[in-house]
Amino acid sequence: MNRQQCIKLCDKIDNSNNVKDCINAIQSLLKSRDCKGYFRHYAKKLLNGLTSNNPFFAIISKNGNSKLPFYCFSSLPIYSCPGMGICETYCYSLKAWRYPAAFFRQIQNFILMRFDKESIIKSFNSIKKNASFRLYVDGDFSSQSDCVFWFNLLKTRADIQTYGYSKSWDIISVSYTHLTLPTNREV
Repeated sequence: MNRQQCIKLCDKIDNSNNVKDCINAIQSLLKSRDCKGYFRHYAKKLLNGLTSNNPFFAIISKNGNSKLPFYCFSSLPIYSCPGMGICETYCYSLKAWRYPAAFFRQIQNFILMRFDKESIIKSFNSIKKNASFRLYVDGDFSSQSDCVFWFNLLKTRADIQTYGYSKSWDIISVSYTHLTLPTNREV
């Protein structure tokens, strides 16, 4: 699949109203000639995880690679980045889309953030004690409710040192007025 084909799938996922719509978008991808090789393999894994309510990809990755020696959470870049600007044209996260597992993990987490936050909570609670956690290696807070969700979740695990990068400052600043910030974050 090329980037335009990936964007077409992401558009369908972004316009979905529920998990069933997301499943239908992935099924239509599997029926197309564009989805071959490892893209087909990982699209099937994502589909099976969504239909069985048992996510295939790690929601929160542990030591993703040599550059990421910590726990991390990612979502779809651009689609979960309301604060993006010109960076949309050169977003480094889009380079990960050439790797089918990374692309479909981002889609999975994007879907979970919208329709199944309980799975994210369960994964977050399995992080070992006193670990470091990077929130949104790819993607960003897509709404005030997502920001509030993460801030409240972080407060439940004060032992975890959390950091991240965001361009969604408007969303974060509005969230400041609605809740107390977690103490285990770095700004």
